[in-house]
Amino acid sequence: MAICEVSVEVAQTIDYADHDHVDEFFHEDRAELIELQSFTRLTYTDQWGHPIHIKWNALGNVVEVKQPHTTLRFNEEVVTRCEYHSPKGTMIMDLMTQRIAWEKLNNQVKLSINYQLAENERPLGDYFFQLIYHV
Repeated sequence: MAICEVSVEVAQTIDYADHDHVDEFFHEDRAELIELQSFTRLTYTDQWGHPIHIKWNALGNVVEVKQPHTTLRFNEEVVTRCEYHSPKGTMIMDLMTQRIAWEKLNNQVKLSINYQLAENERPLGDYFFQLIYHV
């Protein structure tokens, strides 16, 4: 088991399906990286002070992003479901992972995920998530 502190850069783009609007977020922070034989987990604090846990299996083809209001499970081979807990109630959403890509260059690791969310078969938008960490 290896535990270390790393710097992270997180970017997210949301292209909403029901209106012509795109949101973009960028955040930099320090994170705790735990590497085990079967999985790796990275934990950082987002720009609103919430802990975010990103965990992936040894192959890197299944990625889980745990946030305060939901847990997203990315897998290109299957559609997964997630619950989003909001003040208006719980929404059940389908998550379609289009692509999980890893790049390793020198002391930098980049994870990119393209996905879509839908509620009751109604698309909510196209999403892009990117995490870069430096070891």
